[in-house]
Formats: sequence, structure tokens, C-alpha cells
Amino acid sequence: QARFNSMIARITASCGFPFLWVENPEWLRFVKSYRAMAKLDCKGQNSTLQYDGWTGINNHHFLVFQMSVSNRTIHTVCVIDTSGERKTADLLYQKLRNVKEKVEAKWGVVVVAITGDASGESLRARKDLVRLSPHLLAPDCYAHQINLMVSDYFKAPNAAELLAYGEDATELITWLRSKTFVLAKIRAVQDANGYPILSVRRAVLTRWTSHYSAYERLLKLRLVLELVVTQDQNLGVSDIITGKRAAKDKAQAMIKKIQDSMFWYNLARLKKHLEPLALAANITQLSHIRPDQVLITFGILYTQYNTLMTEDTSYQTWAALQAVLDSIEKQWKKTEQSAFIGSVILNPIYKLKPFHRSCDFMTLAGAISLLKELYIRFFEPLSEDGDQAFFEEASEYLNNYGRYRDLSNHAQHISKLASRAANPPASVAGETAQSSDRDSLDSIYQIITQLGQLEDNDDSARLETPIVGTNSTGENPPPPREPILIKELFNFQDDTWAEIAKAASMRGLEEEMELYDLVDLDAAGEDDDEVVGRD
Repeated sequence: QARFNSMIARITASCGFPFLWVENPEWLRFVKSYRAMAKLDCKGQNSTLQYDGWTGINNHHFLVFQMSVSNRTIHTVCVIDTSGERKTADLLYQKLRNVKEKVEAKWGVVVVAITGDASGESLRARKDLVRLSPHLLAPDCYAHQINLMVSDYFKAPNAAELLAYGEDATELITWLRSKTFVLAKIRAVQDANGYPILSVRRAVLTRWTSHYSAYERLLKLRLVLELVVTQDQNLGVSDIITGKRAAKDKAQAMIKKIQDSMFWYNLARLKKHLEPLALAANITQLSHIRPDQVLITFGILYTQYNTLMTEDTSYQTWAALQAVLDSIEKQWKKTEQSAFIGSVILNPIYKLKPFHRSCDFMTLAGAISLLKELYIRFFEPLSEDGDQAFFEEASEYLNNYGRYRDLSNHAQHISKLASRAANPPASVAGETAQSSDRDSLDSIYQIITQLGQLEDNDDSARLETPIVGTNSTGENPPPPREPILIKELFNFQDDTWAEIAKAASMRGLEEEMELYDLVDLDAAGEDDDEVVGRD
């Protein structure tokens, strides 16, 4: 799949094809043939159904469905024009049900989860579908939830001042990018002083993380910008403050901003506050994000913002940071908590380590009880023999004995690989990261599969496909547990469980920032309508 995508992109760019070539009948015939192969490749796989809506510039509203499959592929299922329909929960529910039945019948996949945005209609439609199929997980889109946390940060009392410094930074960036002469001076100073050649990044309106990226790069350029201004002032006659009166006034204002230490101090504060959310957004927007990654990310966010509150005790900062902590709790409260906690326990790198000892599942009996509840919900009730087999299997897993006696050493090995992947030698960076991710996923899937093997006396049978509706005996799944707060869930006194995820997320964010640089190479410059010349 990755090779196919890469080849299509290269062919399009190399041949200069107009993008409308994808509507060509011959191309559509090829896609139809390939689509049949894609369906065959997905047969029997578990999948997560995803949907989202948007309105195009032609004022048509579209609802797109795609699915991510357990073989780590993503497929577009269908795109529906809903321009002439009311956007109600009942209509969305019917579409969700129809698409779910379609992919299960025609693609042969097993839909185990469905996700979308957290609007009222979307949430109600997913809840109605879960009532029909209780084995389904129906989480919100967590990339969207991180965006809501950012929004809550800027809506906090007295956060407007920090936001104003962000707007000042955007104004400075726009001005710098419109002045090719100034950009040339920046490159000359970098080259003369042996500094790395860094461009001035600009923000993209549709991705808030690009604003963080732009601020982060501007802070790195501070010393260079100050040197450019100092050199210009030493000339006697400025090369930067030129043109008509409006252009001179603007240039003087931007120079004053570059020389303003309070501007840089507050921009650094803003960048420091946004960085944890940028890292979280980078994780939650992954194509194959897992529930354990989401919960660990929430735990990391909480501990990072708690730390920030102890470092900066001003009321302005306290209100904004507290707003993020409250938002984390708000989003977590809406989550199917038992499933997410269970997914962390089933990750052999973590198991029970991240959680506080006061949690009711922190005993052996409590942890097994939680896992058994999840099994009953997703599969079926346990027979008497099956219940005993499940207890023995889960006990072996949690205590690292029996078939799991070497699992702890293997998990530590995976952890070390992941840590090395965060800052690897350049020659092996890609290989190490891919190997670490693949090995850890394989071990997780193996544990989940093994926990699902129930031994009944002489026979050992693998679990069948999750059933739809109530379980095979007609009983409903166990009632949900009482919700628990993030601040009560995690062991923040020992956060070694967070180090691997932090390192991996930072590396992923740096790669995204590099992508912004690459895309920006072919971007149009900022318009400069001011006439350049000397009065």
C-alpha cells in the first residue's frame, strides 16, 4: 500500500499530471480492479469505521466513510453528498448502520469500533448503534478532543494576553516572509556564524500545530534576528527601514518587536504551554492510534500541566493551565474508561505500572475482574471451566509466569528499542523506529489473542468473531464501572511509564515540523504591497 501510494504521487508530480486525472475513465477502471484486491486483503480482519463531514467551496456537504484495518491499511469506503438532507442523529445513525453492514458483507471485515466527531448528533448516532451492537467501541475522535483542549486554554480568563503575543508573532512572521531582502540577511548571518540554516515558518490555518511550529522556529531565530537588526543599525542608513511612510513605520514596529525581551519571554511561555498539546495531537492523529496510547497520552498531559502550574504561579498562567487540566478530565469522563484501562493492562510494556495503587483494579483479583468484564462484553459469558481457564491465563500474564515467564524481559527489550529510536544514529533511525513499533504491536496482539484462548478440559479453541447484539446466551454485558478521574487514576509519583511515550511523541512531532519545512519550499511568499525605495 505504501509503495503504491508513493509511486502514484511520484508519477503525478514527475509527469505534471493535473489532479483531475483521477476522474479519467481508464484510471477509474484501474481503481475498480485494485479495489477488488483491497477487499480481498481485508477479509476476516478487524476494522475501525471512521467518518467525518465537510462543506466544499461549492457549498456541497459531504460525509466520508473510511476504515482502518488490523493489517494496518486504510481504505475509503464511500463519500455521500448530504447537501439536501437535514443533519439529524436519526439520519446519521441509519447511514452508520448501512455502511457498517456494507463493509461487513462486501469487504468481509469485522467492525469492532466506530469513531467520529463529538457533536451532539454524532454522539447520539454512535450511542444508538452501540445499543444495537454492544460489542462495539464508539470513542470520539481524540485528535478533535485535543483541539478542544487548545480552545479551552485560550478561552480561559486572562489568557487573552498570551494569545495577543501569539498574534504579534504571526504578524512578525508575515512581515519577515514578505521581505526577501531581510530573509537574505537572515541566511547570510546564519552562514557567517556557522548557525544551522533555518527558514521562517508560517502557520497553516487548518492545522493549529503549525502555529506551534511557527512560534518554535521563530524562537530559534531570535539571536539571528537580533544580529540582523544590530548590523542594520550599525550601517548608519538602514537597509531595512525603507520605502514609503507606511512601510517605514511597519519596519520600525517589527524591529522594535524583535528587540522587545518581554515579547520573546511571553512567546516562549506560550510555546511551552502549547508543546504538550502539540505532542498529544501528533499522537492522536495517527492513522492507527490505539486506546492504550490515548490513555497514556492523557496521563502524560495531566502530569505535564501539573508541572507547568508549579513552575509558573501567576494568575494569568494558572487559569489557562487549570483550564487544560479541567478539559482533560472532561474528555476522559466521556470515554469508555474500562476498555481504555484494559488496553493499557494488555500492553506488556505497561500492564499495571502506570496506575495508582488505590484503584480498585490494582489487585490481582481486581485486574482479572476488569479484563473478564471486557471479555464478556466483547465476546460472550464464560462457562465454569472457561472462567477458571481465563483466571489462570490472566494470572500468568499479570505475574509473568507460565507461558509469559519471558514476557517481562521482552517488554524491557522493546522499551529500550523505543528509547533508542527517539534519538538514534542517523544511519539506523528509520529502521530502528519501524522495527520497535512492529515488534511492540506484534507482542500486544499476541497477548490479546492468548488471553482469548479458553481451555476447556481437553480442547483449546480460539475465540470466534465477536457477535452482534447481546451475547450468545442472550445476556447483556456487565454495567459500566463508576468513572474515575485522571488525577486519581495514574501514579504520578513514578512517571517512568511515561518516558517511552514522551520520547516517541517528540520524535514524531519533529518529523511533522520537518514536513512543514518541506511543504513550505514550494509555497508562495507573503504578499508585499508596499513600494520599496528610498524617500
